[in-house]
Amino acid sequence: MKKLFLYFIFALFLFTSCDDSDHPDVPEIENRTVIFYMIGDNSLSRFIDVNLSELQEGLTESGLNDGHLVLYIDDKGGKPKVLELKVVDGTVTKEVVMTYDEHDSTDPAVMKGVINDIKTEFAATKYGLVLWSHATAWMPKNADNMISTRSFGDDYGQEMDINVLADALSSFHFDFILFDACYMASIEVAYELRDVADYLIASPMEVMAKGFPYELIVNKFFTIPNADLQGIARDFYNHYNSQEGDYRTASVVLADMSKIEKIASSMQTIMDKYKPQLSQVNLDEVQATEHLYFGEELSILYDLDDYVRVLTIDDASTADYMAFQDALNDAILYEAHTPFSYFAESGYSFEIKKCSGFSIYPLGFHPELDSWYEKLEWYQAVYQ
Repeated sequence: MKKLFLYFIFALFLFTSCDDSDHPDVPEIENRTVIFYMIGDNSLSRFIDVNLSELQEGLTESGLNDGHLVLYIDDKGGKPKVLELKVVDGTVTKEVVMTYDEHDSTDPAVMKGVINDIKTEFAATKYGLVLWSHATAWMPKNADNMISTRSFGDDYGQEMDINVLADALSSFHFDFILFDACYMASIEVAYELRDVADYLIASPMEVMAKGFPYELIVNKFFTIPNADLQGIARDFYNHYNSQEGDYRTASVVLADMSKIEKIASSMQTIMDKYKPQLSQVNLDEVQATEHLYFGEELSILYDLDDYVRVLTIDDASTADYMAFQDALNDAILYEAHTPFSYFAESGYSFEIKKCSGFSIYPLGFHPELDSWYEKLEWYQAVYQ
């Protein structure tokens, strides 16, 4: 009987010691799938091959850290497809893993379906997203009669409004979103996407057609446990800051999306007091971040911090502005800009005296756009 009891105790110990619950501290093996969503059925089509070559040039086996680099490409060269870039025996290979019939890559259902397909095929513990195309911040796609805008994406003239983009991505969550597209470091854009990603890398101004220098940054997407996002933003800035003439143009911000609500809250406090004065702001004293020549050459995007500074400049108390600056500085992890920035519509470079990292739309100057702007979550959080 004693032997039977000892055998029972031994068996109990054996089986319970194999239970995973006895090892709660064993870390999950981390890896990352980085998805490029490249809408190139437009004037940028030839730069897809340029960026693809740069990715291949910079890719190393150790740089992937068991992750996956996957590109959805819709260009003028054929049907939309998904490629995987990987390193096999020291050689970079690209393999077509999915093809689609011709479709509109700016359709939110298409975007959602493609990302779902990629996540299913290349499951990982973490995900990053690069959105690559033309873009014009929050501005609506139906503004063509008012101004040359693209919102996000351009698939043979089809585009996505920013709230549609946010809805298409709402069922996913990414470590980061990087916009290789113009003007997407807009506070309105960041607010719409605040729950979709932990971090945002984007430019408040134009991005040269060649885009990010992927040969320098591709391995930084895959560092563990976290992608080297500051290194990516810094390398982008340094690359273009080393150029000459109009090619020396870059502005970039890395923002913590969990801090965007705090900016909105501080802005709401300011707008409770200053909203009646919005149409009287002297925009000539505010740093413009775009030059698309709407109406009488008024800009549509201005530096966020400079705009709030001018709006509140006559107030005897600077407490509201200081609270706003604290919130903005808390959200921005990295910001850099060249002394001048090139704008294609004007055909030359403008001096950039101030750049906080985010742009903002000056409510009250463009009635045609104001009514659409009121649909944005930023407007509802800040101005109502």
